[in-house]
Amino acid sequence: TKTDFEIDGGRIICRGTSAHASLPFMGNNPITAMLALLCALPLDECESTEKIRSLGRLFPHGDWLGKAFGVEMSDKLGELTLTLDIIRLENGRVSGFFDARTPMLADKENCADKIESALNNSGFLLENNDIIPAHYVDESSDFIQILLKNYELFTGEKGGCISMGGGTYVHNVEGGVAFGAIKKDVNTNMHGADEFMPVDDLITAAKIYAGVIYDLCR
Repeated sequence: TKTDFEIDGGRIICRGTSAHASLPFMGNNPITAMLALLCALPLDECESTEKIRSLGRLFPHGDWLGKAFGVEMSDKLGELTLTLDIIRLENGRVSGFFDARTPMLADKENCADKIESALNNSGFLLENNDIIPAHYVDESSDFIQILLKNYELFTGEKGGCISMGGGTYVHNVEGGVAFGAIKKDVNTNMHGADEFMPVDDLITAAKIYAGVIYDLCR
């Protein structure tokens, strides 16, 4: 995907395309694009330059699967995703924030520790290497079947289960799942610019929720 660079006096402005952190392939990360540009420039050799080059190696533009860290993995929940979302370079100090969404295969040893080791080897300190276990519910459970039945009844569409990266409001509820109001063919720009929700879909969702509550409580 093309990245838009602009030179404004002594500043380089880089514009990308936002996307949900669990769907990085739908966006274009301007931070990693900027790192790639800076790594290609003949900058003065100093500690800050080396840090920039190290980040460029760890977070190459277009790699949202953690390949550079050696943590690429996937299972029936999907692929691991890893994105560099914030970076600051001030007074010779580099700091930042990255986001990782992990499948069931991921644990501290094969994921968090490997990321921390790679960062340490490049001179960076990882402040938090905790890993939250994935949340999985079998689609054959009675609860899921009630959800799917009502979805099909009020939408007229075949229901099915999906997985996505991220902690939802039921992540720590045993047997619970996030059952949202978004139709599968609608992109609401979730958590991004111009986020929206069709009113008709909200009304349909209300009917689905009412049907689910009735089935669970009767």
